[in-house]
Amino acid sequence: MASGFLMPYLAHTAPFDKISWLNGGNGGTTIINKTEEKIIKEDKAIEDAISRISPAVVGIVAKNKGFSKAKNLAYYSTGFIVTSDGLVVGQDSAVPAGNYEYSILRDEASIEAEVIKRDAKSDLVLLKFKQDNLSVVSFGDTNGLLLGEKIILVGVDAEGPASRLIDLGFIKRLSGKDFFASFEKEGKKLSGGPIINLESEVVAMALVSDAGNVRIITVEDIEKFLNQQ
Repeated sequence: MASGFLMPYLAHTAPFDKISWLNGGNGGTTIINKTEEKIIKEDKAIEDAISRISPAVVGIVAKNKGFSKAKNLAYYSTGFIVTSDGLVVGQDSAVPAGNYEYSILRDEASIEAEVIKRDAKSDLVLLKFKQDNLSVVSFGDTNGLLLGEKIILVGVDAEGPASRLIDLGFIKRLSGKDFFASFEKEGKKLSGGPIINLESEVVAMALVSDAGNVRIITVEDIEKFLNQQ
């Protein structure tokens, strides 16, 4: 214990300041206080969580087959893979029915997809594309969420070359299994993306309006939709 106080003192006191190993001891040591250590650990947890879920987050494109009467020629949103054989959950209103063709953007490749089922009330849609041995998301639950807990919204910019998007936020209000979140910069292209905790577990889907307002669909409602026949 005493050496912790004596060494720094002796290193700057004659004649001990001439001793190289004593004087050099400070140079190779970085002292990190508890606050800095907590920030470093949290930043690493965020990076790890994003890295783990990223392979299962995809872009969804719905393109109108015609051009004359189409109000929107294309819709771009985010979805996430829930089975290793290519089932993807997305936002129903961003995957309109009718004269549209659908594709999944994954690893810079565009893959044809079909709609398996949809639920307009919950605004969820299930699509399928043909690939196997895919990475899938892990579901958490909302019971363990805490006020102020950090969460991450992950998305894909499906318009143009596919690129990853993230938005950091926190739990702003809890109401039973429902919760309200605040994010840094909500973007429409993140709509349909998973909201994850620092364990990389999906706790909700974010539906982002054109104005940037976020509506949350909890993981329990997503699982209920998936289990419906």
